[in-house]
Amino acid sequence: MTEVVIDHGGVVNRSSGDSCEALFGIPASREDDALRAVRAAMTICDSVGALLPGEGVGLGVRCGVDSGRVVARLDDTGGAEYRVVGEATELSTRLAGQARAGEVVISESCRRLIGPFFDAADAGTLRRDNDETTGTFRILGETGARSRLEAAAETEGLTALAGRDAEIETLVQALRSTEAGQGKFVSIVGDAGAGKSRLLYEFYKRIDPSRFDVIRGRCQSFGEDVPYLPFIDALRDRLMLTDEEEPATPEVIAERVRRVSRDLGDFTPFYLQLLSVAEMEEEDEASKLAGQEVWAGEQRRVGLGESLSAMFTLGAGERPTIALLEDWHWVDAASRQVLQQLLEMVSAYPLLIVVTARPEGDLGWGNPADHTPIVLGPLAPDDSEVVIASAMDAEEVPRALTRLLHDRAGGNPFFLEEVCRALSEEGALKVERGRVIVTGSLDNLELPDTVQGVLRTRLDR
Repeated sequence: MTEVVIDHGGVVNRSSGDSCEALFGIPASREDDALRAVRAAMTICDSVGALLPGEGVGLGVRCGVDSGRVVARLDDTGGAEYRVVGEATELSTRLAGQARAGEVVISESCRRLIGPFFDAADAGTLRRDNDETTGTFRILGETGARSRLEAAAETEGLTALAGRDAEIETLVQALRSTEAGQGKFVSIVGDAGAGKSRLLYEFYKRIDPSRFDVIRGRCQSFGEDVPYLPFIDALRDRLMLTDEEEPATPEVIAERVRRVSRDLGDFTPFYLQLLSVAEMEEEDEASKLAGQEVWAGEQRRVGLGESLSAMFTLGAGERPTIALLEDWHWVDAASRQVLQQLLEMVSAYPLLIVVTARPEGDLGWGNPADHTPIVLGPLAPDDSEVVIASAMDAEEVPRALTRLLHDRAGGNPFFLEEVCRALSEEGALKVERGRVIVTGSLDNLELPDTVQGVLRTRLDR
């Protein structure tokens, strides 16, 4: 259990008897701490449940997860790493007591944070310390959504895009250049919530799939120690390997590699390595040689890098290719090297590489040629008004309200949407005849948990 918690970025605070307390967000916050906690709990239940698989024999773990504010300080008594005061620790224990063996039960506040990423069933209510009740939910499984934007696009829809016309035109111009044979590299840099993923989504919708191949890869917040993670994601996308289909055989992967380009055949053993697929039993001499190199230290690293670069460049030689790589601020060191290798060659191929990142330290691409940087700043007040109206499904927003929300959210589109949603749920704002009406006090506006998570993370950095 300790190993799983650490792998997901948490700390095991205390372990006694038959219970274990894990903390996420202490000592440093991440905006996806609730996601990490629930994924860790699910992994613990699955792995412990498989330890004694014999009939009539088994181990069962019951997990409870709550999300809330606590006060924590280092504990010098030796009993635990941190001394934590707050309802969340006590409530999570009670949630675990409500779960059945092998189940994860979460609180209502936790469900609001992880909602787009997990399916959950109502598990009744639980009384809190202040005699109020909270809903509880049993985790059923992951939805498959990779981001809140993807989930929103498929369910409630997206708010209007505002203030990004120039950036869209820059991307479209790069697309035209790529189709003409001149490869480009475009970086989209902005703070959390500035709209990087939304800009990429809108650009993606403008790409004609009959004229371009599109490859998508994403870094994960918990994947900084996983070599080549975004490129493995992109490789799966390139070879059309979905989670829904049966695990691909070496023969299927080899055939799909040749379909991208026949010149990629010699790299197949490396792709099998990256995809964690056993090699084919019968190989030609070239594949045998490449397979031997896969395991040869520095040769292995070079071979993996060359195989990934070739998947992009040789594939682009068959048809203009667009590579969309998201959340590069979480990238691993090996993937940085692959991108640098690609950027040295991008202008020689009809290949457009678009990378999104936050402005956090050295992003690892240096000063490549044919680089077009896009920096996303805050929205202007008029653009914030468009976002507010769209989020509230209204036609008119009072100017005073626009100024207040724009200033409080700093012109950040994600913050604006979340604040509008929270105020609407609280009943402080409502819409009458197409106009947003203030029905409660906004003097003590409290930012939603999602926004607080982003701000805490930035402060901790």
